[in-house]
Amino acid sequence: MLALSSGLADVRHTIGTIRVEQTEVSGERPWITSHAANSGDRREPSRGYWLKWRVLTYQQTVTKPSKPPLTLHPQPYSKYRELSTRTDADPAEFRVLKLQPGKGLDPLYCELLHVSLDEHPPYDALSYCWGSPDPTVAVHCDGLALAVATNLGEALRAFRHETSPRFLWVDALCINQDDIQEKQHQVPLMGRIYHGASNVVIWLGSDTPNHTIASAFSILTSVRQLCDRFGWDVDLMQLARYHVLEDYGLPDIVDESWKSVRDLVERPWFSRTWIIQEVVLARRAYLHCGDSSIPFADFCVGLTYLSLSVMSRRPDMIPSVSAYAQATQLIMSYHKAGGLNRDIDLLALLENHRVARASDARDKVYGFLGLYELATGRRHTISADYHRTAAEVFIEAAKEIIHHSDTLDILGVPRQDLQHRMIGLPSWVPDWSAYEFGSSLSLRSPDGTYMFNFDASRVRATKNVTIRDNTLELSGYCFDEVVKVGKVMDPRLHQDGPDHLRIVPGSTALHILALITSWFKLAGAFSSESYPTGEDRFDAVVRAIFLDHFIGGNSREATIRFFKQLLVPLYALRNSGSEDSPPSLEWRLSTQFWSVLGRMVGPRFIDALAKLIRRGELKMQWYGYVSMGQPQRKTRHDDYLMTGIPRVAYRRMFCTNLGYIGVGPRILQEGDRVFLVEGSKVPLVLRLQVKGWELIGDCYMHGIMQGEAFNIVKCNQITII
Repeated sequence: MLALSSGLADVRHTIGTIRVEQTEVSGERPWITSHAANSGDRREPSRGYWLKWRVLTYQQTVTKPSKPPLTLHPQPYSKYRELSTRTDADPAEFRVLKLQPGKGLDPLYCELLHVSLDEHPPYDALSYCWGSPDPTVAVHCDGLALAVATNLGEALRAFRHETSPRFLWVDALCINQDDIQEKQHQVPLMGRIYHGASNVVIWLGSDTPNHTIASAFSILTSVRQLCDRFGWDVDLMQLARYHVLEDYGLPDIVDESWKSVRDLVERPWFSRTWIIQEVVLARRAYLHCGDSSIPFADFCVGLTYLSLSVMSRRPDMIPSVSAYAQATQLIMSYHKAGGLNRDIDLLALLENHRVARASDARDKVYGFLGLYELATGRRHTISADYHRTAAEVFIEAAKEIIHHSDTLDILGVPRQDLQHRMIGLPSWVPDWSAYEFGSSLSLRSPDGTYMFNFDASRVRATKNVTIRDNTLELSGYCFDEVVKVGKVMDPRLHQDGPDHLRIVPGSTALHILALITSWFKLAGAFSSESYPTGEDRFDAVVRAIFLDHFIGGNSREATIRFFKQLLVPLYALRNSGSEDSPPSLEWRLSTQFWSVLGRMVGPRFIDALAKLIRRGELKMQWYGYVSMGQPQRKTRHDDYLMTGIPRVAYRRMFCTNLGYIGVGPRILQEGDRVFLVEGSKVPLVLRLQVKGWELIGDCYMHGIMQGEAFNIVKCNQITII
């Protein structure tokens, strides 16, 4: 969840707006290159593509051979013919489904063919959500009856041709799900299977009676074409003000159909772990829902643009937190990790897609192994063994990551406390099955690029680490002790159904304002006492909230000035703001009002007001031409909150015995210790237990993040249990 908007902005500036047409270049798939002024052909060095500047539509040529005769037997399907495993003389096999022609509700007939991976047979791979096993649809396979889930039955009917067979790879049918040994052999091959497919066809299910998803596809396609024509800087809000959106195939800005994009992203398919590998490795991928379809690349461009523009004006378009996080991370992985010979990072894949779900917790690791190995060309020692427990799989993955990494970034992954941890899991091993929205301070994009440049222990090429059984021995020392902790920065999400957590903009902003006010008071930001580094304490608190990382037009000085205008009485009236974009008198009076009110009545009142506003927000529409107003300045003052808060979401501020302030894990407690450890880019929080130290997580402590306090002479052995 960390800084998704900045990640999408990076994707936006990199992928540009031009649709590509693939020529005969083996092993690659279409993507996008940057926008340019003149049309023509261009080659993208990283992908090996000739780019054709025109919009493409997906059509598959269908031949019409005669219909083969079928011999049907009603008895249950009970046995798969055994697949051969890879040897020097016998390449690994997999099955391909030969789906016989038909239309509508005609019965489904198919047969399973054994083919070699090395023969590169032509087939399409199906990506779908298994869904509930009941009710079922009958599929006649090799003359025997087989019951499959309704969703799969609908997909097979949607994708079969009317007059010719179609060759598909479908995991539920092509792998014997009752044979654990076969699954252990076939699961590592799935990355190669999806990459070898001519197309990956994604089945989202049937559309609604109102054709909701078809509307979403239409909007995204039109947005893509608009970006192709005018570039990423096209102002959709400006087009809405002049009532010309319909000229570009888009509905009026207040039309209900815009919410169809939210309904699309909240389809169950986007929540699955396995889809990441299936899409990222695809040469070509297409989303299908009912009778409608859209290239996955067009979906990426359309959603990226809307996320960075229209959704701020139409908050009812914003999907649930989990769905939005998964979809946007999928776009970033598709862009940064797609194709072969990419330097992607296994830990980054696991952490970026932590909100993805799997019915089997072990698949939270197994689902990424094929992608990692095929994209990087590097082998790993993790085997897909379904005889082991999830805890054993997570431990093996942690050992693999620590062994092949120059740093201890894995120790910063947010984790559960001792009472809620998976049985048999040491504290230094992340529980990838836990539903966690927070992110580590050492988070990297799938291609290994760090979000932040910390170096608290002056990391060298080697690290002093020993793993004995399930204990981790590190080299480091205790630097300080936590003496005060604040509230968790929880954006107070609205629960809309069992799986849909939503952000309610107005009440969320007030709630965050209340939390920030309490953090400033906890840290003594309004006192005259200086910080241990010698700087103003108020300035140090602001830098801690932003992790001392300021991007875009929001400089450190401008951000500190913003919070003083917001929280310090009379400051907003005495200062005119920055010269390039001075706040208006109206804005300064407004912020001064909330500043004085917050200081008088405290954060509890503001929090109560946020709850009251939320009740009204859920029933009222705060968008349309009135709320859009006039075109905004290039620098908007509410951007300071929007860019800073996501970084410290699900964390809490703390103060230490030596007078430092920082931002740590949500499970942080008074009495926890802050350690500086060899090989860790960030300080680690540990809690003393009977048999050793329990790892709580990483933290930002202002003033020591670039190695200012690290002293290797003080290091000694630390045992993490």
